[in-house]
Amino acid sequence: MNEKIGFEAHNLEKIKGHGAGVARVLLEEIISLNNSNLDDSHFFIFFKEKIPENRSLQQLFNQKNFHYRIAPFPFNRSYSLFYNIWLPWQKIKLGLDLMIFPCYMLPLFYFGRSIVIIHDVVYEAHPQWISPLYRFIYHLLSRNAGKRATLIQTISNFSKQEIIKYYHRLPKTIKVIYNPINANFYPRQDIQKIKEIKEKVSLKNKYIFYLGQMFQRRHPLESILAFEKLIKERPEKIKNYQFLFVGRNLTYPQINLKKEVDRINQEIGYQAIIYLDHLPNGGDDFLANLYSGAELFISVSDYEGFNLPPTEAMACGTPALLANRPEVKEIQGNNQFYVQDPMDINEFSQKIEEALFNQEKRENAIQNGLKQVKKYSLENHLKGFQEIVREAINK
Repeated sequence: MNEKIGFEAHNLEKIKGHGAGVARVLLEEIISLNNSNLDDSHFFIFFKEKIPENRSLQQLFNQKNFHYRIAPFPFNRSYSLFYNIWLPWQKIKLGLDLMIFPCYMLPLFYFGRSIVIIHDVVYEAHPQWISPLYRFIYHLLSRNAGKRATLIQTISNFSKQEIIKYYHRLPKTIKVIYNPINANFYPRQDIQKIKEIKEKVSLKNKYIFYLGQMFQRRHPLESILAFEKLIKERPEKIKNYQFLFVGRNLTYPQINLKKEVDRINQEIGYQAIIYLDHLPNGGDDFLANLYSGAELFISVSDYEGFNLPPTEAMACGTPALLANRPEVKEIQGNNQFYVQDPMDINEFSQKIEEALFNQEKRENAIQNGLKQVKKYSLENHLKGFQEIVREAINK
């Protein structure tokens, strides 16, 4: 094989600190191409403004078959121009045999073999959760991908069925590859190191942990209100706990989460909730220690294709509090802690308390979590990804 394969990678430019789970998977997929049986092919990685400051990625470009392109002015000033004009032009100019688009969308003027990675279709299933601008963009470009992509890669059987439902695709053109859990995520037991990492994010006590982009469907507001209720009603039990609350606020309509956190901390009288947009850049080791040190990971979401952070937390021996939904149990299993109605702050608060203090259920959740995540090896994911690339090339 001597194909030319393009990979749209502008999303990696936005990584701050450790970066979102999806961006980490995307990076692993790009790096894996260097160790595949596609090594006589040439790979072109496309960026909008800059090459990310990632050593592993930058080292790839020392290989003779890895190349990068950065969009020039004016294409680097407009996402629409970058995506819909510049990328299709690069396909023609370089004579690419295949392009891989990891962010739900296919450019309007792209014609040729393509793989589009669609994690979920929340914008179709629940458009009310999306701002009008993004609703329009996803409706246009993701529907275009759903109809025209050569193959669609998705991350769960639930997402596959949703794509079939909304885009009427043939099932054989949708490939399920579960997200991988990096081998660096395992239970860490160096108490001193965990203590040092906690200090870097102002943690002094035991803590629960929320990490991820904050959408309404993930109930960030309800999460902190449930913690507030518990700490006010059970001060003797919860006074030694903090809540590490990390992620970009992408709620729509916008919720002023910082204002709520400030109010709660002021009323309680100390920094019970630590709110950060992103974690310090410490890599997998930093995050694995934070996961391992947490008493509980909270990720109660009404709609997810996979949801990587709670799965990583489970791999580090931390129980998770999740939404009681079939698609959640497909990925995280049946033995964690579950909230039936996330809008019910009483129930939510009670479930946090149970997850922190019911030792028998905690141990069951920890052991079953460690067992569940063995399904999600990086090796299996990358093998499946490379098989999809080969299949798309041969179509």
